[in-house]
Amino acid sequence: MQHAKQERIKVTLLLYTVRKSVSEILNKPFTERIDHQVFKPDQKVLALLAADCAEHMLNYFEDKYPKDDRPRKAIEACRKWAATGAFKMAEIRRFSLDAHAAAKTAKEDDAKYAAHAARAKQ
Repeated sequence: MQHAKQERIKVTLLLYTVRKSVSEILNKPFTERIDHQVFKPDQKVLALLAADCAEHMLNYFEDKYPKDDRPRKAIEACRKWAATGAFKMAEIRRFSLDAHAAAKTAKEDDAKYAAHAARAKQ
């Protein structure tokens, strides 16, 4: 039996595609800064979407590295910001870099990609 090749999910590409699609739906010109034009009130919604996507992938990392909670903490930091609106840039950067470090130390591709997904939404 042949196995289908598993493709890497690129969260930033996914968000880019979502932004482009919404600009078409709203009949607004698409630019890289459309999030400031159209999505400013919805940045929290986009952050939660990214957190949901990353969390969906998280089991690939946690199954192999159950004691490493760095990617999960990055997702939790995103959700905390969405809930409260308060954040410290140094703290967000630390969570993002910690998730990136977890991805770099992971040996399996699926675990790496899951940890990178947690980092990418920051």
